Amino acid sequence: MADVLVVGGGPAGLSAALFAGKNGLDVTVFDTDKTWMHKAHLFNYPGIGSIDGSNYLSVLREQVDDFGVDRQQGVAVDGVESTGDGFTVATEEGSSTATISSSRRGRTATSPRASAVNSPTRASSTST
Repeated sequence: MADVLVVGGGPAGLSAALFAGKNGLDVTVFDTDKTWMHKAHLFNYPGIGSIDGSNYLSVLREQVDDFGVDRQQGVAVDGVESTGDGFTVATEEGSSTATISSSRRGRTATSPRASAVNSPTRASSTST
């Protein structure tokens, strides 16, 4: 069972996966790669002067891969359900369960462990 399931592999989902992975959590990302970021070009983005959206996604994916995140590329999520002690994400391939789940639509389901992930003390102690 993963610690964190992330639905959506755009910049927000990959950023969530990156920081959860950097904090030692077992993370799975479900990504259909249908983000509008492929049509974007970023200028003056933090740490980046200018980059094509697709190239930016490649950089993000490489970073999450470096932290051992399990990227389920091309896998669509059919539903997310609370299980009482976590969450289950259903796909055509089956289901995955975790204690924390994050959705690409800005709605985040939380659990008691989510406060540990979002803790300013923990985040500041691991950021570089």
